[in-house]
Amino acid sequence: METILIIGSILLMAIIVLLISYSILNKKGDIVTNVYFSLLVFVLSIQSVKYFMHVFTQSKHDFTFNLWLFGVICTGPLFYIIADRYVNTVKGFVRKDLLHIIPVAVFVILWLSVNVIRLDYRAWNLFHRSVMLMYILYLSMALFNINRSDSDNTKLKRQLEVIGMILCFLWFSQLLNEVSGLRYLSGTVLFGFMMYMTIRIWYNKGFIIDTTTSKYLKTGLKDNEKERIINELERLIYEDKVFMNNTLSIAKVAKEINTSTHALSQVINENYHHSFFDLISKNRIAEAGKLLKENRESKISDIAYEVGYNSLSAFNTAFKKQTGSTPTQFRNGK
Repeated sequence: METILIIGSILLMAIIVLLISYSILNKKGDIVTNVYFSLLVFVLSIQSVKYFMHVFTQSKHDFTFNLWLFGVICTGPLFYIIADRYVNTVKGFVRKDLLHIIPVAVFVILWLSVNVIRLDYRAWNLFHRSVMLMYILYLSMALFNINRSDSDNTKLKRQLEVIGMILCFLWFSQLLNEVSGLRYLSGTVLFGFMMYMTIRIWYNKGFIIDTTTSKYLKTGLKDNEKERIINELERLIYEDKVFMNNTLSIAKVAKEINTSTHALSQVINENYHHSFFDLISKNRIAEAGKLLKENRESKISDIAYEVGYNSLSAFNTAFKKQTGSTPTQFRNGK
């Protein structure tokens, strides 16, 4: 039994180190999203350690139990944040992520500071049920957002759905574990999940979540050229604000970057999950939002033309679609 415990621990830790190292060190994709993914792997791995030790040693470990509970609390919100960032191509840290950290902090503080939860079975039962409810609510919201996303990258959505469904099955297995004592099931699901992500790395040639679209897989565009195009494109967008040119076209941008329209389209689809025109529209609306707040005396039509729209109606439609409010409502804070 001791030999099995040692071999299993080594194998499990090797998988964990591989996945976390990938998530933190991978230069592809957004670094903040990669860090969130590494945190998800970590909280799942400590849950695996808890089940592994409990099954093979037949004894309780307060430290691993606390880590397991922390992992269960974090799993739902973390997956929701990760899925949201992938389907909406969010990059860098955004404040709304903190909103989903609040319930995690509340549950952790309650566990550490309210002794009755640890001493009274009924209080523990209520606390644990609340944690599990938050877990499944976040998973459900994440899967709903993935399915309703207008992203045309079906492969990305499918991979996120698979991970989400595995986490749902993990939630169900933990529920069975509590009701019927099937502790082996939860541990097996967790270990299988780690193996699944390891296989995804091999299959995707370095990705856990592969964000490429299938129509570009055989174009032969090299990574260094993709990186150059991205850097040049972001310079044009964020420094030169080329999107404010109302005669802008993908051909003009491709010529400025010294690449083909096909290569530019590929890079935009793979890295931003948008078409060229959607990317330009997104930045035009973001710039318009700033101008609406900063230049309150300016006419909305003037701002629409300034950011690159040729008609006020097209601007209003695009603004409402992206922000959920009209330019007037946005300016007035409604």
